[in-house]
Amino acid sequence: MKLSYKNCFIAVFVFAFFSYIPTPFFGLSEIKNTFTALADDTIIISGKVLGPPQKPVVTSKAICADKKLSIRLDWPTDENSESFDIKRNGELLATDIINSDYEDNDVSSGISNIYQVIAHGPMWPGIAASDEIAVFTPTACIIAKPPFTQEIRTLNNVPLEKYGNNPKIEESRPSFSGKTNIPYAKVEISVSGSPQIYQTIFANVNGFWSWQSSETLDLGEHTIIAAAIDPNDSNNSSSSSFTFTVYKEESGNKDKEKDSHTKKSPSSGTPSSIPDEVELLEKSSENPPFQITAIVGNFNHYVFLGEKLSLQVDFSKKTSELEDKDYQIFYEIINARNEVIYVDSQYLNVLRTETLNKKIPISALASIGEYRIRVKAYDGKILIAGENFFSVKELPLVNIGFCTLSLSQIIGSLGWAVIGILLFFLFLLKREYRKTDEEIYQVNEKYLKKDGFFSNKKK
Repeated sequence: MKLSYKNCFIAVFVFAFFSYIPTPFFGLSEIKNTFTALADDTIIISGKVLGPPQKPVVTSKAICADKKLSIRLDWPTDENSESFDIKRNGELLATDIINSDYEDNDVSSGISNIYQVIAHGPMWPGIAASDEIAVFTPTACIIAKPPFTQEIRTLNNVPLEKYGNNPKIEESRPSFSGKTNIPYAKVEISVSGSPQIYQTIFANVNGFWSWQSSETLDLGEHTIIAAAIDPNDSNNSSSSSFTFTVYKEESGNKDKEKDSHTKKSPSSGTPSSIPDEVELLEKSSENPPFQITAIVGNFNHYVFLGEKLSLQVDFSKKTSELEDKDYQIFYEIINARNEVIYVDSQYLNVLRTETLNKKIPISALASIGEYRIRVKAYDGKILIAGENFFSVKELPLVNIGFCTLSLSQIIGSLGWAVIGILLFFLFLLKREYRKTDEEIYQVNEKYLKKDGFFSNKKK
């Protein structure tokens, strides 16, 4: 393509500024020749502009082989999409999938699951969701009970396999996500280094869990351990772990080491771009003096606007190191954007307390959506916390037990009903107007004949 007059002038100016070396006499003829040569040339710039993510068209297949049952999802490759999330029955199943297929191995025979694929891309609106697709698993498939599994899958929304053997990150408050094959499993997370973090969270109905450190991790090496525990059998558990490094990149090396998270030092295996002055912290194998578990008592973890969040806090696994003193217990509510919107605290003697019940009011002006409740305490450089999730919903005007209707749902339903009634009346009005028009025509014709303006023709 040819450049416009303004763009051509800018290109000539930049070229002259950076490439022309003036002689002592600053020859005008040289500038003239340079400008003439540029003006005679056609500058062609090629590039590709990404569009918004395309709506995934998902196909599915139930596979039964070797006493294993799985559901495979496929969708077309889209160059405008960077990653995909998978939902099963309305809840997250997996996030940050970079391929255009996914296999769900955690399914049972003779049931129907509803899947949805959500594409994420850099261009507005940045998201595109597929239609929901129902997949029925065959009842004839005989499967063996799978072992309890738990794995950490992502670090800062990037699959772990993309980092190599020694992940290193600049973010000092990293986020993680994982998957277990036990619904609503209790997940105990521990992070070594400074500060040491011990936190209890819960997986959703699909076994998916996510967690972000609420504290800033020091520079150096840290190890995260995620242990999932069966809520129906505390002796049934599975864990996974990996070591990562938090570092601060020198500004002069930023461009040079942009992709250095996959490079490792040949001598020690530690990422080579970590500053020499950073002393790697020793891994800690100590257990916390106690453990915090946050339990939401509201039915289905739903809290209606203007009502209270029913919270039960259990203090368990107390060790001999637990001191007989008051600890400051913090209560935080975090929204979907990971913003702390509520903070409260109290002093409590944990050694003498087994269970604490607390009611937290939810403002009638709060936004409807997903939230997390976090209960935490500090013991020196150790952070001990428990976390759980809940949803804020609009207060229902109609509650029949199996059926609840909120004001917005009623208004929405009435809106469609009103539109239907209006269309019906428009149809009747048009019908009556047509009849009236025909009757007026017949009356006019009758009087015109009577006044002799025209008469009936004889056959």
